[in-house]
Amino acid sequence: MTTSDKLGQSEERRKDARYKCRTSVQYAVQDSNYTAFIQDISYGGGFIESPASIKVGETITMYVQYTEDQNPITMIGKVVRVSPQGFGVRFKMGIDASLVKHLTEE
Repeated sequence: MTTSDKLGQSEERRKDARYKCRTSVQYAVQDSNYTAFIQDISYGGGFIESPASIKVGETITMYVQYTEDQNPITMIGKVVRVSPQGFGVRFKMGIDASLVKHLTEE
């Protein structure tokens, strides 16, 4: 394998592994609020299962309840992919490994 082949392989759009997740999330886009489920998550982004009409490039604010006795964790991201099942979000700031572990089904 040549150096250029290796470079091409390492330039995938996702740089963090995705983990299955089924966590409720409240989110806001522009002036609308929604409740949906996070289908998978990584340190850099996630996929939200939602029928809402969201556009690529929109900023999204997400609220995830970590524990019942704490305030929700706020995450801000940008919609990077839209499909009939929902949309992909890239977090503006990565999230902590303990949150990913808490939210995943492992």
